[in-house]
Amino acid sequence: MRYIKPINIGDDQLVSSNVAETSPALWSSVEDYVTGDQVRVGHVVYKAASNNTNKAPADDANRAVWPVFGVTNRWHMFDMTRGSEIQTENSESIVVEIEPGELYSSLALFGLSAKTLLIEIIDDGSLVWSSENISLQSTQGINYFFAWFNAPIQRKEQFVTFSLPYYSGAVVRVTISRPGGVAKCGKLVIGWGRELGCTKWGLQPRYQDFSDIRYDTFGNLKLNKRRKARQRDFIVVVDSSRLAFVESQLISLGGDPTVFVGSPNHEISIILGVVSDFSSTYEFGKSNYNLKILGL
Repeated sequence: MRYIKPINIGDDQLVSSNVAETSPALWSSVEDYVTGDQVRVGHVVYKAASNNTNKAPADDANRAVWPVFGVTNRWHMFDMTRGSEIQTENSESIVVEIEPGELYSSLALFGLSAKTLLIEIIDDGSLVWSSENISLQSTQGINYFFAWFNAPIQRKEQFVTFSLPYYSGAVVRVTISRPGGVAKCGKLVIGWGRELGCTKWGLQPRYQDFSDIRYDTFGNLKLNKRRKARQRDFIVVVDSSRLAFVESQLISLGGDPTVFVGSPNHEISIILGVVSDFSSTYEFGKSNYNLKILGL
């Protein structure tokens, strides 16, 4: 069991991006806005709740007029307040360069829609490390000969690595490619990976459906579709002498979204979310603890 606490990516960390930041238009004090109009201030998008003129969206006094709607397309992949189904999108490729400014060893991506992934580290203008092109083609569900040649191609939607070399002051360049299509990325996380024990068999993956499903008075099923949120229940074993360390690490996360990886070899055990519950039984030698994660 490992975790990656994301380094906050803001203007100081995002060196460059090939995703244009042109929509929606910047807010103007002389423009007449009607209900439903969207504007941006910096990277934040606001949506008008009523007709208005010269009501600055960033002013807390105008929050009822201009509620926050989200962030711009460029920043969706760094926004840790929304799920990874809200994606940064760009024709054929997304290329970002990040200078974390902190110690890092790991990188994770969620909500991917791409063919290949390339991670590079640039120090003082020179390429010092490259992952080479990583294929995102998945063979899950290909379990017989006919499917290998005829089933639709499936792509991995997430990726994680704990083996980035660290260079102080270096730039990490990530290229997400989908030639001939639209490249998408829901979340990009970079940070320092820490180990929290050994994940045991018995992982319980689940999701919660927030759709409104009910019968009307005539017995007809009515469905108002809403998002689904993943959840994971892990059982982890750790040396009893390290249990206090594990507990302190989880407490230090403070409810911040974090990447948890039961095993890099089992995609079902990878989740971006927050700790909902931690419980353990302290025993001689080795102790088990239960960890419940609510997906972002």
